[in-house]
Amino acid sequence: MPTVPSNGIHIAYDEFGNPDAPAVILIMGLYCQLIDWPEPFCRKIADAGYRVIRFDNRDIGLSSHLDHLSPPSLVAYGLSMAWGMPVPAPYDLDDMADDVLGLMSALDIDQAHVVGSSMGGIIAQLLASEKPEKIRSLCCLSSTTGNPWLPLPHWRVLQLVTNPAYIFSESGYQQKLELMRLLTSPAYPQSDRELESWISVRERRSPDSQGLSRQLAASLKTGNISNRLKNVHVPTLVLHGDSDLLVPYACGQDIANKIDGAQFELIQGWGHDFPEQLAKPLAEKILNHLSETDSQDN
Repeated sequence: MPTVPSNGIHIAYDEFGNPDAPAVILIMGLYCQLIDWPEPFCRKIADAGYRVIRFDNRDIGLSSHLDHLSPPSLVAYGLSMAWGMPVPAPYDLDDMADDVLGLMSALDIDQAHVVGSSMGGIIAQLLASEKPEKIRSLCCLSSTTGNPWLPLPHWRVLQLVTNPAYIFSESGYQQKLELMRLLTSPAYPQSDRELESWISVRERRSPDSQGLSRQLAASLKTGNISNRLKNVHVPTLVLHGDSDLLVPYACGQDIANKIDGAQFELIQGWGHDFPEQLAKPLAEKILNHLSETDSQDN
């Protein structure tokens, strides 16, 4: 898989479609890899005339793992948040947004549509806010503004995500499996065998478990970006599932409420995963958004 230098690290990526077509950059979420963007989803968008690029964020997959940076202590950043102090993280989501800009530069992309999922949706919002000249349109899936007044994840999901056995060791397999059961879309259920295969494929590709803690700390350090969204003026689409136990759909509604002209669509039976059955329907919704944006530009 090719890699390019970006923002002092190396980013692994792959792409679909015509390299001369308008670019669509897919930004994945917390501890997710580029392969979590289903190929049918990517190919559907590429076949409509776009250059689709998916990549591994820093600290995951085949991109640079920042192992020289000690993983932050859960206790330390828990206390920091409780006392309203800066979270002691080695980087934040603005740094990860700069990674995307570096990837664009390395691939000679002057401007792109950005589609972000979960944490990737926050990164996409930051790009649209801080570098509007680089962004043609914004689409957020299952994401949030980080507003602390929004509903929290389901208590068991929160407990599992912040469990040291899950974050800091390879012994958290059962916790990972339980977490995936909770995040799976109820309208598109998956068997334990399917979930176990999902976990196995990703752990073989990227066995490091320390990157999750650094990415989580980056999200917490970045915090609430609501006041930055007044700078977003690109066409924006927000898609969210009504059954998301990690990022409740009120979080998606909050994004749409804070971006002028944003469209919000609630999808029944969708959790916090990317079921194959939704790959093409979601791609079609995004293609309609891209088409409307491109027609406005012409």
